[in-house]
Amino acid sequence: MANAGETDRLYGSVTSAEIAERLSSEVGFEVDRRRIELEHPLRELGIFDLTLRLMAEVSATFQVAVVREGENWAAAEARRAAKAAAAAKPAQPAQAAGEGQQNA
Repeated sequence: MANAGETDRLYGSVTSAEIAERLSSEVGFEVDRRRIELEHPLRELGIFDLTLRLMAEVSATFQVAVVREGENWAAAEARRAAKAAAAAKPAQPAQAAGEGQQNA
């Protein structure tokens, strides 16, 4: 759960330590933050695919949803679907100069 502005940007970030703490509580055993492959702290709302290194050449992929306080996984999925729909909309082409004008 995070605090975010209107543009879905966080007022801070979610680190591997926070992810490890939450994951540990979900799976019932301690997860070392250094085993979570996270290049940069997460700074926006959304669903992110992460990798957990279990041992040499063995890893697991899992998803993390960063949501506003009071939201749940369904809210993160709805936000992702809305962003995908907005990105898929074709841009309105601008009229070329002189187009639609009649010559006398």
